[in-house]
Amino acid sequence: MTYLSRVRAWALPLLPGLLLSVMVGAAAGFLGMHYDAPVMLFALLLGIDERQPSWPVPTTTLAGGSGRKTGMPVWRAAPPA
Repeated sequence: MTYLSRVRAWALPLLPGLLLSVMVGAAAGFLGMHYDAPVMLFALLLGIDERQPSWPVPTTTLAGGSGRKTGMPVWRAAPPA
């Protein structure tokens, strides 16, 4: 496997996310200039993913995996029953 093919295999899966980031950045720049507002605000607002599940269900599994009831819970997305 040549160096170029390894770089291509590494970079090809990253291309859709990179293109999306460039598009959101360009749109945020345009909106920031048009409305005379901070570009970072529009970048954050445009980056909000509305496809997030609306039913976060906490599990009893904790971030440490210790099984205790204290600490930060791990959230999983499951459809309501």
